Amino acid sequence: MHKDLIAWSRSLRFLQLTFFILLFLLIMPLLSGHPYIIICFHLVLLNALLVSLSASDRLPGLRLLLLTFWFFGMVLYFTATLFPGWGPFHLDLFLGAIFYLLFLLGCIAAILIYVFKSPRITLDTIFAAVVAYFFLSIIFAIIFTMLFAFNPNYFNLPAPTTLAQFHFLTNEMIYFSLITIVGVGYGDILPLLPFSRMLAAVEAVMGHFYMAVLIGWLVGMFISQALRSAPGPTAPKSPDSPADLKS
Repeated sequence: MHKDLIAWSRSLRFLQLTFFILLFLLIMPLLSGHPYIIICFHLVLLNALLVSLSASDRLPGLRLLLLTFWFFGMVLYFTATLFPGWGPFHLDLFLGAIFYLLFLLGCIAAILIYVFKSPRITLDTIFAAVVAYFFLSIIFAIIFTMLFAFNPNYFNLPAPTTLAQFHFLTNEMIYFSLITIVGVGYGDILPLLPFSRMLAAVEAVMGHFYMAVLIGWLVGMFISQALRSAPGPTAPKSPDSPADLKS
């Protein structure tokens, strides 16, 4: 019974992570600037860490890197939140963002290794690919936020925003990253300088390429599973079989 419960929970790990990511994205605009959003953000990251660790149980080196990046990112982020303005140019905030970038890249690597090494398509592998897609978008959102912090002229935001309004800025950049990676591009937020424009184009290309590879892999795995589960052809009976001789 205990083993069955563990197996059942493992089969839903990426489904519940997808649900929590979507829930966080929906409540983030409502709690922008509220301390609760920080707690929600780190709970999602902790959830991502635990799920990624369980998916990379055969990769001890990658698991150690994930723990290291997550720990230092969390410490630096809380340092920047509790003691704002420490260091030149919010150095602790930028270092925390870099560690979170490395952490999310490690999570994507662990998830994609798990997905493409899976022997068959399951609900868990499908939602694992969805989680990796969301993480890719969040990575670009962090990069966009860092660019804006260095030079606000990289983007035109619908409302005047400064680095002091960090949570509002993060919300805007996650929104911009999501509509860029899916190719919607409403135009309410625009990259203005050449580097930010090219970076947004790279995200759009990577998003479309990811979906093309994922759909191709899912179709190939589905066909492979169907062929393996189909009964093999039966050989025709020989006219000189023992059953015919007895008759």
